[in-house]
Amino acid sequence: MSVVDIGAQPMTNIIVKSEPGFSPSIDAEIVGNANDYIHNDPSGKHMRLDAHGVVKYPALDKTTGGLIYINYSGVVDLSPELLSILSGKEDAKSTEFGGACEPSLVPIDQFLLSRIKPLMRWILTSAPIVIEMRFETGEEKLKDLERGTFVGAGRFLVEKGKPVTVEYRLSKVVKG
Repeated sequence: MSVVDIGAQPMTNIIVKSEPGFSPSIDAEIVGNANDYIHNDPSGKHMRLDAHGVVKYPALDKTTGGLIYINYSGVVDLSPELLSILSGKEDAKSTEFGGACEPSLVPIDQFLLSRIKPLMRWILTSAPIVIEMRFETGEEKLKDLERGTFVGAGRFLVEKGKPVTVEYRLSKVVKG
């Protein structure tokens, strides 16, 4: 597969789950179709992401099911390690989120978006993937998501015999 020709990629098994203590608390899964529209920068050093999908939070409202539209855009650093993953090399390994963030310098609320499941319990800021996330919902209990500014870091997870997945760690930007 050519990295240049990635195009629209379907997103499956998306889970949006808040960390303990984050408000509003959320535990939602994808419904319907979601896609990530991917293209390379002309330099060949980065990919650009433009992802869209709807998740459902059934615990909120039995009638509407708590639908939340998610959209994120971002930049992916095309490192040699990531190019190994994208080209399907046998020796490809998972990428890391990156360097740790000093909480005293960047006040944040923790939030987690994962395409598979929440695994990480720490905050990181530099990574192979950097995104900005937006939420839209008709659910009054989740309106704070719409009013928030969320940024995140991601990593690629490689497990033998399974499709490559992407996991994101989001932070809510708050007044310092």
